[in-house]
Amino acid sequence: FLLSQPHLFAEETVDTTKHDPAEYLSNTLPVLYISTVDETPIVNTEDYIEGSYHLDANGCEGYESIGTVDEPLPLTIKGRGNASWRLPKKPYRLKLNAKASMLGMPKSKHWVLMAAYADWLAHGRDYLNFKISEKLGMPYTTRCAPCEVVLNGDYIGMYFLTEQIRIDKDRVNINEQDDEETDSNKITGGWLLEIDNYQEESQIRFVDPKKPNQIMKVTYHNPEVISNE
Repeated sequence: FLLSQPHLFAEETVDTTKHDPAEYLSNTLPVLYISTVDETPIVNTEDYIEGSYHLDANGCEGYESIGTVDEPLPLTIKGRGNASWRLPKKPYRLKLNAKASMLGMPKSKHWVLMAAYADWLAHGRDYLNFKISEKLGMPYTTRCAPCEVVLNGDYIGMYFLTEQIRIDKDRVNINEQDDEETDSNKITGGWLLEIDNYQEESQIRFVDPKKPNQIMKVTYHNPEVISNE
């Protein structure tokens, strides 16, 4: 079903009313509570907003709670995505002040909340593909787990808490090059690349001579600044 069905799109209207967690929480999943300072709204994908969080494992086996209502832990949060950011249910990027093991995943400061909104079935396929990749023993598979999210006292739905893809011994375990490296002995490997759909400055484009309208856009994330060498 997840592999074969077309995408479903909900009506793209923004509900500005707050949803009482006591009424909406399913009590079947862990709950991530996030508060921004003075309930500052998260309005773009560029600027991090300071805030705090605590994670309630909600009795789910294999998970541990982090922080409490009275003693939340600091983080910063911003929007994430391109087309997905324009939808009513927003995806987010989280940066914790201290590394934490979220929902049984290895410790890190860097996490993503995938919204699973209009492209819910695609995210379902992502989850299925992650599990297949794990079974195949791939060198790295992005870990993720479903949870419910309450932002500034507003229940905003079910999300997939997901590892941010980055160079790290517990994530993409490759050599991390310095920006503008010129030593030929150090620029032979350690590349974090993304096949992209969007125009980015840090991008190299490949054109098929037989199909000039088909351009493969490869965005390089690390190193961020590539030398001429």
